[in-house]
Amino acid sequence: MLSQPKVSEDLYCHKAETTVLFGQFVVFQTLTSDVVEIYDGSSTDSALLSSIHGSHSGETLPLSSGNKITLKFTTNGTEAAKGFHFVYQAVPRTSASQCSSVPEPRFGKRIGNDFGIGMVVLFECSPGYTLHGSNAIRCEAVPSALAQWNGTVPTCVVPCGGVLTERKGTILSPGYPEPYANYLNCAWKISVPEGAGIQIQVVTFATEHNWDSLDFFDGVDGNARRLGSYSGTTIPQLLNSTSNNLYLTFQSDISVSAAGFHLEYTAIGLDSCPEPLPPSNGQRVGDRYTVGDMVSFQCDQGFTLQGNAYITCMPGPVRRWNYPVPLCLAQCGGSMTDFSGVILSPGFPGNYQSSLDCSWRVQLPIGFGIHLQFMNFSTEPVHDYLEVRSGNLETGTVIDRSSGPVVPNSLFSTTHETTLFFHSDYSQNKHGFHIVYQAYELQRCPDPRPFRNGIVIGQEYSVGMTISFECLPGYTLLGEPSLTCLHGVSRNWNHPIPRCDALCGGNVTSMNGTIYSPGHPAEYPHFQDCMWTVRVPPGYGIYINFSVINTEPIYDYITVWDGPDQASPQIGQFSGNSVQEGVSTTANQVLIKFHSDFSTSGFFVLKYYAYQLRTCQPPPPVANATILTDDDEFEIGDIIRYSCLPGFTLVGSEILTCRLGERLQMDGPPPVCQVQCPAHEVRFDSTGVILSPGYPDSYPNLQMCSWLINVEKGYNMTLHFELFQTEKEFDILEIFDGPNIYGQSLASLSGDIETPFNLTTAGHQLLLRWSSDHGTNRRGFHIRYVAMYCSTPDSPQHGFVVSQTGGHLNSMVRWACDRGYKLIGKGTAVCKKTPYDFYAWDSPVPACQAVSCGVPTAPVNGGVLAADYSVGTRVTYFCNNGYRLSSKELTTTVCQPDGTWSNHNKIPRCIVIMCPSLSSFSLDHGKWRIVNGSHYEYGTKIIFTCNPGFYRVGPAHIQCLANGVWSWRSERPRCRIISCGDLPTLPNGKKIGTQNTFGASAIFSCNLGYVLTGSTVRECLLSGLWSGMETHCLAGHCGVPEQIVNGQVIGENFGYRDTVVYQCNPGFRLIGSSVRICQQEHGWSGQLPVCISVTCGHPGSPIYGRTTGDGFNYNDVVRFSCNKGYTLEGPSTAQCQANRQWSRQPPTCRVVNCTDPGIPANSIRESKIEHGNFTFGSVVFYDCNPGYYLFGSSVLTCQPVGHWDKPLPECIEVDCSHPGAPPHGVMSGEKFTFGSTVRYSCSGEHLLIGDSSLTCQLNGHWSGPLPHCSGDSAGTCGDPGTPTHASREAGNFKVRSKVRFTCAVGHTLYGSAERICFPNGTWSGRQPFCKPVQCGNPATPAHGRISRVDGTTFSHSIMYSCMEGYLLTGSPTRQCLANGTWSGAAPNCTLITCGDPGIPANGLRFGEEITVGQNVTYTCQPGYVMIGEDSTVARTCTNNGTWSGTLPACIVVTCPTPPPIPNGLLEGSVLEWGTSVSYSCLPGYELSFPAVLTCTGNGSWSGDLPQCLPKFCGDPGMPAKGRREGRSFIFKSEVVFSCSTPYVLVGSTTRMCQEEGVWSGSQPRCIEPTRTTCENPGTPEHGFMNYTTGFKVGSRIDFQCQQGHLLQGSTTRLCLPDLTWTGIQPSCISHSCKQPRSPANADVVGLDLPSYGYTLVYSCQPGYFLSGGSEHRVCRSDSSWTGKVPVCRVGSKSQEKTVKSVMGTPSPKINVPDDVFASDFVWKGSYDYKGQKQPMTLTVTSFNATMGKVNVTLTDSSMEFLLSGVYKRQEARLMLLLYQMRALAHSSLSRITDETWAMDGFVSAEPEGGSYVFQGFIQGKDYGQFGLQRLGLSMRENVTLADPETNGSTNSSSVAVAILVPFFALIFAGLGFYLYKQRKTDKAQYTGCSVHENNNGQATFENPMYNTNTKAAEGKVVRFDPNLNTICTMV
Repeated sequence: MLSQPKVSEDLYCHKAETTVLFGQFVVFQTLTSDVVEIYDGSSTDSALLSSIHGSHSGETLPLSSGNKITLKFTTNGTEAAKGFHFVYQAVPRTSASQCSSVPEPRFGKRIGNDFGIGMVVLFECSPGYTLHGSNAIRCEAVPSALAQWNGTVPTCVVPCGGVLTERKGTILSPGYPEPYANYLNCAWKISVPEGAGIQIQVVTFATEHNWDSLDFFDGVDGNARRLGSYSGTTIPQLLNSTSNNLYLTFQSDISVSAAGFHLEYTAIGLDSCPEPLPPSNGQRVGDRYTVGDMVSFQCDQGFTLQGNAYITCMPGPVRRWNYPVPLCLAQCGGSMTDFSGVILSPGFPGNYQSSLDCSWRVQLPIGFGIHLQFMNFSTEPVHDYLEVRSGNLETGTVIDRSSGPVVPNSLFSTTHETTLFFHSDYSQNKHGFHIVYQAYELQRCPDPRPFRNGIVIGQEYSVGMTISFECLPGYTLLGEPSLTCLHGVSRNWNHPIPRCDALCGGNVTSMNGTIYSPGHPAEYPHFQDCMWTVRVPPGYGIYINFSVINTEPIYDYITVWDGPDQASPQIGQFSGNSVQEGVSTTANQVLIKFHSDFSTSGFFVLKYYAYQLRTCQPPPPVANATILTDDDEFEIGDIIRYSCLPGFTLVGSEILTCRLGERLQMDGPPPVCQVQCPAHEVRFDSTGVILSPGYPDSYPNLQMCSWLINVEKGYNMTLHFELFQTEKEFDILEIFDGPNIYGQSLASLSGDIETPFNLTTAGHQLLLRWSSDHGTNRRGFHIRYVAMYCSTPDSPQHGFVVSQTGGHLNSMVRWACDRGYKLIGKGTAVCKKTPYDFYAWDSPVPACQAVSCGVPTAPVNGGVLAADYSVGTRVTYFCNNGYRLSSKELTTTVCQPDGTWSNHNKIPRCIVIMCPSLSSFSLDHGKWRIVNGSHYEYGTKIIFTCNPGFYRVGPAHIQCLANGVWSWRSERPRCRIISCGDLPTLPNGKKIGTQNTFGASAIFSCNLGYVLTGSTVRECLLSGLWSGMETHCLAGHCGVPEQIVNGQVIGENFGYRDTVVYQCNPGFRLIGSSVRICQQEHGWSGQLPVCISVTCGHPGSPIYGRTTGDGFNYNDVVRFSCNKGYTLEGPSTAQCQANRQWSRQPPTCRVVNCTDPGIPANSIRESKIEHGNFTFGSVVFYDCNPGYYLFGSSVLTCQPVGHWDKPLPECIEVDCSHPGAPPHGVMSGEKFTFGSTVRYSCSGEHLLIGDSSLTCQLNGHWSGPLPHCSGDSAGTCGDPGTPTHASREAGNFKVRSKVRFTCAVGHTLYGSAERICFPNGTWSGRQPFCKPVQCGNPATPAHGRISRVDGTTFSHSIMYSCMEGYLLTGSPTRQCLANGTWSGAAPNCTLITCGDPGIPANGLRFGEEITVGQNVTYTCQPGYVMIGEDSTVARTCTNNGTWSGTLPACIVVTCPTPPPIPNGLLEGSVLEWGTSVSYSCLPGYELSFPAVLTCTGNGSWSGDLPQCLPKFCGDPGMPAKGRREGRSFIFKSEVVFSCSTPYVLVGSTTRMCQEEGVWSGSQPRCIEPTRTTCENPGTPEHGFMNYTTGFKVGSRIDFQCQQGHLLQGSTTRLCLPDLTWTGIQPSCISHSCKQPRSPANADVVGLDLPSYGYTLVYSCQPGYFLSGGSEHRVCRSDSSWTGKVPVCRVGSKSQEKTVKSVMGTPSPKINVPDDVFASDFVWKGSYDYKGQKQPMTLTVTSFNATMGKVNVTLTDSSMEFLLSGVYKRQEARLMLLLYQMRALAHSSLSRITDETWAMDGFVSAEPEGGSYVFQGFIQGKDYGQFGLQRLGLSMRENVTLADPETNGSTNSSSVAVAILVPFFALIFAGLGFYLYKQRKTDKAQYTGCSVHENNNGQATFENPMYNTNTKAAEGKVVRFDPNLNTICTMV
């Protein structure tokens, strides 16, 4: 029941009689003058239960005594309040033993349902509420009365504060869920057990913004650090404490409340972050989530981690991870090297994106391919596709292309590099694909089976093997018919596998076959027009059987023509799917055409076979004719004779013969029988018929015909007319009894004459003449003429009449045919009388047909050619393709008259054509075989294959062609040896072996200090691949360990069980093992650790502000900003530092204050703040004093920018305006504003009628109507006057006259519009007045101003304007209209914004506000710099909505061109940030060390600048008894040798140091002038020397070893002109293997190779090359040798370019100055240590010019050497000995272990005025050559070092003592590090260990190992037990 404001209201409640009512006010808030009364009954006359007012909550009422209550609510005055909410409930009446029912308290519950005497009911509240009242009541008995409870039901209320100690709980705003009250000041303290934190979850939150706030303090009271202060509706969803206490306060002000809040708190682990979920398609590694713990993530195969792989739980007010959980996404493309893997479409398993071009590259070791298996596949058909390419993306061959929804079959890529390319267009995205690949070793080429629609010939698919393909009948082979398996890196066929397709058309010549629809067995495509021509040998026809036909009816059809083209007769057109009859041709060719349209496909199968052509098709019947034939079948040579019926004339051939031409058919078309119009036809037959032209049709016009009939003399003729119908008089038949028109006219007939009728002639001749005009045509006439005898019959063609007995009745005639012809028809005829009573022969004249010899027997594999087989015909025999007629046989035969062939059936033979024998053809290293046929006859196919280790060039197969030649033309197959390609020489190693063909082997070894991994020996296999694993020379046993990003690796020894230590740079910490051990399998133990940023945790947010930033890790920057209405005081940014602290503390956010807006004159201001600061959100209300009205806005709000949203309003004084004066009246008073009074009086004798004074009232009206003065005479009323702005209609003012008033437009009439003059001289009603229409106070737009020109009444105007930063939209002026409204619509003031200012490419923008006056700042990303001088640029949003300035541009940092180095070249032209350049040297020079310079973000190059030092050839030596000129041994230096008298120099007189670093020529010697022979080289022990030609120049000696010994060295040696021997003096070593035959001119070296065996390595001596045999031979277990004896031939390989030694230009002889080692000069260069160049600097500290004594300091990256020596000027030579050394930080002294360590070198002057170089060798283990170049004077301070001689340190033993200093071994739990100290160096303080947990049992370091401020010390990382888990270092 809710209250409603009324003056008085009675509410009546009624329930059943057996119950009473229990009532309670949930909410009650009324004014003190407003009362609610509750009566115990149905009316206000009942007893009063309660009367309440004011504020109450949960107020309960006494139970009613009955089942009715009445509520009465009375209000007084105009003010309002919230009211009340009353609930009631019916409860049972009580009894003596039963108490009344107990209702449940609101926001609580009752425990117990038994209300009997003695029973107790308990109460408890919902979380967040507390119980007011007793928590239990008891039902007690009352004597002589009803049982009663001993207490009342308690209420549940929200406390204002409290102490909470449970682990979870609820905090509500007081009064919740009702709005909280004003003037609250509540505090809650939450305490949970120590070790736990508190997490607040906000369920609901709503308070008065800015005024009613909830504050959180991270501690026990309000003095603790404030976590936040919140009002309005903005609050974080979660808040966390950093301790086990949390303090909350809530304050509300004097007015305006809100819904309040509902908070839930729970105790959480103080140091734990929420459990991170593993990413989809990935896994999480790690299950500890406390502060500082780290978890890592990894993705499933095929997915790529996007984000951070490691996240750390951060400290701070909120337990959170420093990075979000990463994602595992399927990327667009990638590169894979694993032997198995997964490839997914981008976005899988979701849909891929549009417009993609992705490529995945799988790179495997050579010799492997991949097997691709498609698990899923779905793309948009055609448009989105996946290509698989064998090779790279640019040049690889497409081996498969897939598109659409069908999952492709698995496929093999047969090369070590495979690329998958995926393209999607702009539409229709699908799920994509999931592909699994697995590597496999390339052994054989892919199996081409199953080969659809064909067969594969050959089942061997290994390297070099050839297979062939053939198609099934009806299919055509597309591609190469033979394929060969290639060798090399790809195991594939030399051509794509062909295919057998049913083509659209073709030429077919086989005797039988099949024609398939295009694409069969698939359905044929649309829009096809295919034509097949089938041709068989002459004499054959073709039968076509429609085995299967299923086409779209009508629209897709097959057409067949009986011949080669469409001009031939069409046999038929076939379509649909019904069974079709077969068709035959009469020709040996048939044309078949298939057409399909744009829709509905199908298929068909046609089978055909050739058949012998024997019979012609019967010709069609001829009208009005009879035929004469032998029988019904027309075989070749048979005739048909045509005869026309009497009266008809035969047009065409009378006889047709069945002949075999282009097709088997009659030799002409059938004739026709016509009725002609002869000009003068003469007939001699005894009987006949004459018909009108065109009979039986109507005769034509304009005809003139005549017939002359002659019979034998003595006979006359009778004409029998059977029909006569002509046009009367115009179309006339004339009959003359005689031969011409001059004879007697028997008749002239025309018109319709009734028939039959007869005419008889007198003589034996008769002339008939017919003529028709141009007019009407009729049927004509039919006339039979008869002479009573049989006329003599004709003779048949090729026949004659044998006899005739006359022409009378029963006479006989006999016929016969010429020789070679036979009679067709009857040979005799008898003259008989016909039924028509005339005489005629009873049989027609017969015909004579040529005798046929029949079809001659064709030869096997041949045929015959003839048109027919009749007498005289010559038949020619022919042979099919590939056959020829035997030359001994006749090629023709003739049909003889006796019906036999002239050859008496002797059939010629067709002999198969033979190709030349191949017995003389030899395929070296290969073989050939016949795959079909035998010997070399036509059709024989021969396939060539090469032996293992060889491959074929030239044709793979040949066939014997029909012309008897082989198909190979001029090209012959050859087998070439397979090459595996060159194996590169190992960096830091050597390779023995120059051959790269099958069977060749290469032996590898490594330089000193390097360890070989992979295969020591690799052999070229028949697959074209090298055996074994790729060989590497590692620095040490494991090679240089991998570097880590943001860290470094410490350790210089990489041997077995040596260790290295990883450290991170400041600001990063190590994840993983810090120590890695070199293991036996040449790898470093464990995984490479990573350096991840340290984290500073969340910096906290300023109160009333927020913190933004993507990360809280090292170098990350966060930005602070304030909420609206607050301004920042303090830093705006902070950066995470290496010490895990933020560089600045969060700032404070001060609330924005507006200035006091002031109080307008005559106004009243209301505000919560009267004298304090008007903070953001403050509201002031204005009203005017009585007598004034408000113009402008009555409410002003303080804006976030510190100004009020609207200007001050104005209070305008109420003005009643001039009231006017009546006629004859006088008004006194000058003011017309509120409270002013004017007075009236009348002039003369006029009396004032009405009020004498009027007062201006609040409503702007005068207090009464205007008075008037009485009339001039009785019976009249005085003139009432006319109000201002009015018009009047008036009479004479007499009694009952009327006056009407009307106001002007825009004015309103107040008073009476019509007045009547009463008899008493007064006017009815009230005098009106016209007030201008009032438009009122117009709304002031937010952020705008309004001004008035005058007032706010009709016709007045107002003007609008906007505050700064806002733009007026709408009309700036409005006018008060007559209807009391303002014209138009109010304009708006919209905030001026400048739009997105943009972000430059590679730049950053700070600032998001885009309103007027706001700034944005630009900087460039690392590695980029802003164009111009500034590093930052600011832009401001201006009033016109545009940004000041222009968008800056960031260009990549470019470093200056790196400095050139003498004799060097710069490699690389890109000089942008992040790119690197390197240097190379000119020929003859080498880099002091490999150097790479990298362009850094500040525009400078990082890295050391190298030098190009001239190549050092070393000391060329001095011949005994000789001299040498020249002391420089560098590139281009020249030395000259000479001998002392009388010795003679042999060898090179002059030698030059060449660019390869070797001396030209040969080493000279000085010999006695009498010597002419070489010295005896000696016989090797256990060997023999053959020197039959002696030792003179040019002589050759041969060496051999005894049995059981092997020769090592040169097998032969030659005496050269300089009297020296070539080669190496051999030796004979004992061995179990047999001595192989030794080749001449070769050098032999024996090697015992592990796991390979004892190996002899052969190399040819200079001037010879290996032309055959094996370079390496290995001793087998049976003591025999692999390979063949090598052959060394004179000369060089033709394909090898002869490399000549090119002499350098001799340098000028520049002398080295004596003081080249003057003090303070700096020499820079490098030295070789374990095969690697190490940069070093040598500084001369002192130089004694007299003695040549030199003291130097040599430093490298880790060591400092103090050296001393004596410079020998004559030799330009200096040897420096070590007398003291010290290790720099992070290094060890392990390099120096040899007490004879020294630097020995020569000084040379560089040519062309260059500097000086000091080059030579370092004597010491693992050390090599060094080179230094003098650069200039040192810039350092002079340092005086004690002369080693003065310290007594001159001998080697003392030097050794200085090196081998004592050391302390600190052993703690198996400690593995030794710290070396100098005897005089203070021991660095040991400060303990820095260790944390890891998962591999080894130590992990978070901080740098060494204190960089400690003095130089020696230290070494040595071998130690890998099971140790603690490492202590200097920290």
